Amino acid sequence: LLARAEEHRRKREFKSACDLYATVAVQGAMTADAWADYADAQASLTGRISGAPARAIATALELEPRHAKALWLQASLAHEERRYADALATWQRLLAVVPPGSSDARIVEANIAEAQRLAAG
Repeated sequence: LLARAEEHRRKREFKSACDLYATVAVQGAMTADAWADYADAQASLTGRISGAPARAIATALELEPRHAKALWLQASLAHEERRYADALATWQRLLAVVPPGSSDARIVEANIAEAQRLAAG
């Protein structure tokens, strides 16, 4: 079921993906990766990260506190909610996880700079 959910998510068939992730969640078979992907699919379906996607992100981070995708989504959620100091802290946690010098690291560094600017007022 997880493989099918991931296939639907990659095809941008978010409703089908969410339905499958929900089934796996009820069965208690979700991993941190699956929770992060579920959050991503839910956010893509609704257009926002708050609500159900935020709960899925929190669950992913409970299972794996250094999960890169979940941290990225959590930082994005904090930014979406204009909690820039929280976003900054999460981007900094994420920077410690991504490979140094990678394209992801460069994006995270840019997001850190933006969060610093916004947190300062």
